[in-house]
Amino acid sequence: MNDDDVVNTYYFADFSLDVRERRLCRGRQAMDINPRYLDALLLLLRNPGQLVSKAVFMDEVWQGIAVTDEALTQCIRNLRKLLGDNARSPIYIETVPKHGYRWVCPVQTDQPQAVSWVVQGGVATLGGGLAGLIGGLFIGLATTGRAATSSALDASGLSVVIALTALVGLLGAAAVSYSSLLSKRFIGHQLGYLIGGLCGGLVIGVLFKMAALDTLQLVFGHHPGDVTGGFEGALIGLGLGGVLAMLNGSRAGLLRVLLAATGIGLAVGLLISLSGNVLMTGSLQLLINGYPNAQLVLSQPPLAGSPGLWLSFANVMEVILFYICVASCLKFPKK
Repeated sequence: MNDDDVVNTYYFADFSLDVRERRLCRGRQAMDINPRYLDALLLLLRNPGQLVSKAVFMDEVWQGIAVTDEALTQCIRNLRKLLGDNARSPIYIETVPKHGYRWVCPVQTDQPQAVSWVVQGGVATLGGGLAGLIGGLFIGLATTGRAATSSALDASGLSVVIALTALVGLLGAAAVSYSSLLSKRFIGHQLGYLIGGLCGGLVIGVLFKMAALDTLQLVFGHHPGDVTGGFEGALIGLGLGGVLAMLNGSRAGLLRVLLAATGIGLAVGLLISLSGNVLMTGSLQLLINGYPNAQLVLSQPPLAGSPGLWLSFANVMEVILFYICVASCLKFPKK
């Protein structure tokens, strides 16, 4: 039985190929493709990861019609152009010199399970919570008590800070990852990850800031100042959208993904710092400064330099940690 008798649609990257309708789409947009080139693409999709020899192409695509190797070369060249592929760094079609070609992009048959994006968002959320736990531990260890009973205060402060940062990490990752994944599904293009991530980060950032400041205003009669909010959330969401796009749109290994996540985190953290804004560490410092009777002090490392430099470093490390934890949690199940 031919595979196409049981497979209705092939899905790869942003593309789908409807076998019965013989229609190739990118997202929701149908693409114009030569019928014979479509046959060649189908042949590759039916044999992912396997070498398809030139002889098989001639038999299956040209069905015995006498053509030269140049016809096959032209066919593959046009397919690559249509898909946005590159012969030197192939994403879809890899050349096996003197033998044929190999399809190297992950392929799904028929509609991917609807729960896949739900599971992926859940895993990303856990990654955000993990980042919050780790970040909260480091922030908490830098927090000391003012009073003589500082050991008890330190233990209490550590628990509170870790719980707070873990909660923020969970909520932030959930909002950004699900909005990013849903946006991608709706738009049908990698750009959807960025748009959804930015919007999700903006919304959760604004809501967090409103809830925090309104609560402090209600309880204490004033709030400490401009804690982290929508601007920072939007930038972090945009960056995480880029990480998700890379994870879902490439075959990069874990190390390459982590390096890219680190680079994106560095850029986002620096941009937040240069704009004069803060993240969790800076927000905690504002809380301590705004309430003189607070029993906690955020201690700066001895070699950290000026407070501004220290908070900038903290911003960068918070974003990098967030991206690395989310990317690691998403990448490990694929290994």
